[in-house]
Amino acid sequence: MLDLQRGRAPLDISEGWDGFAVCYFARSIKAFVYLHFWRLEEGTGVGLEIDDQVPYVEPGGMAEGEWLERFLCAYVAACGSSGCINESSRPYSLGPFDMTTVIAAWREHGAPREPARGFFMFSKDLVSADEAHSWAMNRSVGDQEWLRYFQVPGYHVFSTLSRRCWWEM
Repeated sequence: MLDLQRGRAPLDISEGWDGFAVCYFARSIKAFVYLHFWRLEEGTGVGLEIDDQVPYVEPGGMAEGEWLERFLCAYVAACGSSGCINESSRPYSLGPFDMTTVIAAWREHGAPREPARGFFMFSKDLVSADEAHSWAMNRSVGDQEWLRYFQVPGYHVFSTLSRRCWWEM
């Protein structure tokens, strides 16, 4: 394992690989975060690996799960990804993933129902605002409170990670 931390060296070495990972220590949550990148036929796969306790930390006045929710929104947008899925049926998967399959399932069956937990982020290029709003509103009040819907620039987000509406602040 090479420990390259500065300059162009990490990028130069990664150009010949099929994939690479970046590890860093996030001081605000006192945990290591691993970012994975690998080539796919039609693009680049990106993944995140974190300690099991990260969803429960409350750094600097944030609510439980808020740090992870904010980080995922920023990470997916920065990567220009078509979306992000984190749910119990895919807890440790870094394999190829097709967002259109998930969107097709939501179109047929609607958003997941309680008690499943997860984080679902769809590009506005793949899902219209009207469709996302219909997924959000065509559920019971309990399901709406449990799997919250909000928007961040370029994306629709459905999440059970945090109870705080940080995007409204």
